[in-house]
Amino acid sequence: MTEVSVFQIVRPFAWIAATAFAVGFAGYVAVGPAGSLHAPAAPTMAAASAGQNG
Repeated sequence: MTEVSVFQIVRPFAWIAATAFAVGFAGYVAVGPAGSLHAPAAPTMAAASAGQNG
């Protein structure tokens, strides 16, 4: 019976995590930090205090 190290168990999951990170980071760079995926800005307190909230 052979001894199994923690590294041998974790290695496939590390490859999956590294690949997912690379794909996600490449997508983030392609879209850009100011891309259309971000939510619109929330109303500010200045607008609420000026009576513009309806």
